[in-house]
Amino acid sequence: MQERADTVARKAEDGISPESHESVRQGSPSVALRIRLLGMLLLAGLLFGILGGVYVFHSEQMRLGTEASFRIELVGSALDSEFDLIRDLARQIPSRSRIRAELARYLDGEVDLDRLRSFTAPRLADALRSARRIQGILRLGPEGEPLVHVGDMPDRRLWPSAWHEADARFGSPRLHGEAFEIVVSAPILDDAGRRLGTDLVLFRDHRIPELLAIRQQGDALPMRLFLVAGQPSAPVVIGAEPPVWLVSVLRERPVADRTDGSLERIRANGMARLIAARPLAADGWRLLAVMNGRDFMAQPLKFGMAAGLAIFLATLMGSLLIMRAIRPLSEGLEHEAVRRRREAREKQILLDQVRESEARLHEAQELAGMGNWELDLVTGRLWWSPQVYRIFELDPERTEVSYEAFLSRVHPDDREAVDRAYRTSVETRRPYEIVHRLLFDDGRVKHVHERGQTFYDDEGRPLRSIGTVQDITRQREIENELTRRERHFNLLLDSTAQAIYGLDREGRCTFANPACARLLGFDSPEEMVGLDLHEVIHHSHADGSHYPREACPIYRAFRTGEQVHVTGEVFWRRDGSTFPVEYWSYPMIEHGEVTGAVVTFFDLTERLESAKRLRLAASVFENTAEGILVSDPQGRILEVNHAFTEILGYGRDEVVGEQPRLWVDKEGRADLACTIRERLEREGGWRGEVHALCRDGSRLPVWLSVGAVRDDKGVLTHCVYVFTDLSPIRRSQEQLDYLAHHDALTGLPNRTSLDEFLEHELHHASRSGEQLAVLFLDLDRFKHINDSLGHAVGDELLRGVAARLRERLRDEDLVARIGGDEFVLVLREVGRETDAGHVAQKLMECLQEPIRIEGHEVHVTASIGIALYPRDGETAEHLLRNADAAMYRAKEEGRNTYRFYTEELTRRAMDRVLIESRLRHAIARHELFLEYQPQVSLTDGRLLGVEALVRWNDPERGLVPPGDFISQAEESALIHELGRWVLEESCRQAARWREEGFAFERLAVNVSVLELRRERFVDEVKTLLGRFGLPTGILELEVTESALMHEIELAAGMMEALRDLGVHLAIDDFGTGYSSLYYLKRLPVNRLKIDRSFVRDMPEDPNDVAIARAIVALGHSLGLGVIAEGVETEAQARLLLEAGCYEAQGYLYGRPMSPEVLEAWSGSRQAASEGG
Repeated sequence: MQERADTVARKAEDGISPESHESVRQGSPSVALRIRLLGMLLLAGLLFGILGGVYVFHSEQMRLGTEASFRIELVGSALDSEFDLIRDLARQIPSRSRIRAELARYLDGEVDLDRLRSFTAPRLADALRSARRIQGILRLGPEGEPLVHVGDMPDRRLWPSAWHEADARFGSPRLHGEAFEIVVSAPILDDAGRRLGTDLVLFRDHRIPELLAIRQQGDALPMRLFLVAGQPSAPVVIGAEPPVWLVSVLRERPVADRTDGSLERIRANGMARLIAARPLAADGWRLLAVMNGRDFMAQPLKFGMAAGLAIFLATLMGSLLIMRAIRPLSEGLEHEAVRRRREAREKQILLDQVRESEARLHEAQELAGMGNWELDLVTGRLWWSPQVYRIFELDPERTEVSYEAFLSRVHPDDREAVDRAYRTSVETRRPYEIVHRLLFDDGRVKHVHERGQTFYDDEGRPLRSIGTVQDITRQREIENELTRRERHFNLLLDSTAQAIYGLDREGRCTFANPACARLLGFDSPEEMVGLDLHEVIHHSHADGSHYPREACPIYRAFRTGEQVHVTGEVFWRRDGSTFPVEYWSYPMIEHGEVTGAVVTFFDLTERLESAKRLRLAASVFENTAEGILVSDPQGRILEVNHAFTEILGYGRDEVVGEQPRLWVDKEGRADLACTIRERLEREGGWRGEVHALCRDGSRLPVWLSVGAVRDDKGVLTHCVYVFTDLSPIRRSQEQLDYLAHHDALTGLPNRTSLDEFLEHELHHASRSGEQLAVLFLDLDRFKHINDSLGHAVGDELLRGVAARLRERLRDEDLVARIGGDEFVLVLREVGRETDAGHVAQKLMECLQEPIRIEGHEVHVTASIGIALYPRDGETAEHLLRNADAAMYRAKEEGRNTYRFYTEELTRRAMDRVLIESRLRHAIARHELFLEYQPQVSLTDGRLLGVEALVRWNDPERGLVPPGDFISQAEESALIHELGRWVLEESCRQAARWREEGFAFERLAVNVSVLELRRERFVDEVKTLLGRFGLPTGILELEVTESALMHEIELAAGMMEALRDLGVHLAIDDFGTGYSSLYYLKRLPVNRLKIDRSFVRDMPEDPNDVAIARAIVALGHSLGLGVIAEGVETEAQARLLLEAGCYEAQGYLYGRPMSPEVLEAWSGSRQAASEGG
């Protein structure tokens, strides 16, 4: 029985009743029919089951795909909000105007890096504290150089690759424990759009990992969410344990290809996978959803198989309904109902999850005052989140949203800009953001911050735009209020004359007003912010000793919380100077704690100076050399100083209470008192010279000044009498008058006295008809004595000469020194011209006797020029000028003689002046030029060298003889400029010849002995030779013998230096200067030049021949070369060669000629010698 029951149950489970089996077994027709009918029903049930299962499988698969896309979009929107918030926080940091302005000042070089860091770091730290997500800030300069950082240092590997662009950029993300870590770059732009630098902001966000990990209990979707960033070649995947195969797939198949969130089937790691991507608001980031194909297909397959089985069973149950009545059918319906209830419950759980996510999103948007929107560009449908309706203050039930409706709410002044920003974004495929206003019907205005981005199909057609709108009205109001308060605070600081600055607990300056910056030497208060002011202005005491911070009273306010008042200390200015101060330090207390201090101070300089001036005035009153008396308006003496009693002899007690007229001379006393009163009333003072009456009865000249002292209302309160004893001044005036009319060195009358005396005597002589003589005396070679023996000996010599001149003149005559070694004598009542000559002769004779000075016997002679009145002039100027001209004539004729003035001397003097004047401009006007005379060998006629000779072609006078302007150049110091020009031009020509292959051995250049006195002469020669690339041995400098012998001591050292340089030296015009063989032996010369005067009369004059032979022999004995100048005949050349002179120059070989003519001359001689 039990086995039958089991069989029946088993068959019942198969849908076949025991009776059916029995009927089949018995093979009745009805049983067969039922069996066939059952088979057909089973086949139909199987077919419907398969079709139904397939339908349910695909439906469930589509439902799960839709649910996956919805969840991806939901999480993506939440992540976009997070990223927008992060980007906004990053952008707010560089938008702070004060730290941005400080960075601009640093880049412009107005502040240094330490100043920038001390100013910026506290403010960046405030930003760090105000935003929990921010963990660190690094500020970079325009070239990426680190400037300032606070908090954690952003890892270089996390920096955005395009951090230098003009918009916020996201770097490479990573997970830091349970937090999401990312570096965002935000550009720092000034008002003109110039990029000043970049802020790198390090964020740690716990919300993003939570969003990626969202998975509700009973969730049917086996989906894992990841963030994908970075380049396709090196993607960065963020999420909980990303699979290894995912990175490989992302490299081979970039997820950017699909942006609609739909699932895509792929094969990875040998298994089927499903993957979906959604773009995020971050730069190129995607939200990636990953599922195993097997897990994803499990539920649809289960539902499909269940549905197919259910249909099959339903059909089976229908076929067995006859056999089992309604029980199997009811069981099938109940099973289907259970299944549907289970599906409804699962769908409700999923819907609750979606609603919860939406609620969280709405809550986050409401907290941030932010809503989101989406515009379908294909259908034109615009969707707003509830928060957008609240921001725009519109009823969702009554408002039909559209792009035009949105623009109608935008403020008319901003409408065009908003529309242009959106349309430009669509055209350029770039996200946009804009801050604009909303205008409501009641006139209220809101400020909103809008961001948006558009998505496109594969052909580039825009599909939809999404974005966010954030109400920032309250933020703007707070910013405006803070700006107003800051402006008001700054206005108070700027307006007060009292210096004020603030300190934080570390002693750094937090603010300062202009008065403070001005007193401390700063250009602006901003330069002080961030500085440690104790180390800047209070680091040392007035004596320079160190002032420790802990001893500073200002910091006592930090410790005790009480105000401090100090006077008598100093502050140090920026430039290192000090000034006395009185200051107060007030603690700043916040929440019961001292957070800093406010310091106010005054500059005590004026106050101390006023006190000092009062003390000084009292000291001056008592110690001044001037007598001072103070009286009241009625004239009673109130006080006198010590000088008053000393000068006049009165005691203080004798004059106090008396009238000032007591010590004024009785003569004119009443008139003086009346005059002083009138002047005090009308002009406020009086001054003049009076005679004071001393106590002993003597009269004293004084200079009296009387001043009125009035109060603020102009009422006379006191009178001050100040008098100065004029006796010393009178004596000084007499002494000054003597000095003004006499020479300080010799005591002789000076030029002033000479002019006055001469004018007086000329006036007298014109009336009496007498003759008057003016003698102009100049010492010969006085400069040589001064230079060789010293100025002290020169001064003694002048005193001795002055004494001898005074001894030889009559009392009625005058001798005056008018400067240097020049004296002028005026002889009255000269009867004959010869009388003046006799006096001049006596004067020369008296000077011929040697004058002993400091062990030296100094010999001096004089040249005298004589001019007679009225023959040679009727005015003092003419007589002095003509006497001077006559003196120059005496100099020219050998010195130690006298000459009378003639008209010829005036003409020659005028010529000298004219030549000197025109010569000054000759070099600049290129009127000078050089000619070169060849120097040849007497043995073979070969060209040995050339002598450079200067010529002057004056535009008016034509060629000026060298003798006329060279001597004048030496007298007027033009010889230095002329000599430099000659030397430079000759070296330039020599260098040109050497380059062209023109052969010569030496370049002879004449130099004045005056040039040898110039300290830099050797350096100038060396520079010129180096400049033109000439060897030193090619240059030979010629100095005249006569001039050299007078300057032997000075010239010897300079000639030694020239020889050491390698330059050759020659004595020109040898034989005419009375050379000392001793000096000749000392001089470093290389060559002697026989003067043309000894060559001219050879061979007719045997004396000249003998002299020439002697010079040649002398040169050979001293090892010197000898050259003769002025050779004009073959006979002269032959005699010189016989005498041993092997070099010559003269007209016989060639006149001085231009460089071009000289080159042609040399070429013709060379051709002639080769042809011969």
